[in-house]
Amino acid sequence: MFDFYLITDEQRKPDYPEQVGLKFIAGINLKTYENLIKKGSINSRFDYYSGF
Repeated sequence: MFDFYLITDEQRKPDYPEQVGLKFIAGINLKTYENLIKKGSINSRFDYYSGF
């Protein structure tokens, strides 16, 4: 699952967002991610399994 969390501009990116209480706002599965890559909505340089 590719997850999105709310984070302030001043806050450092945590390694584990769920452990520092960030608010989860959305997520996409691998199939949706691959479809968005094909459509050009997400640049192919971004990896599903790592943060960007």
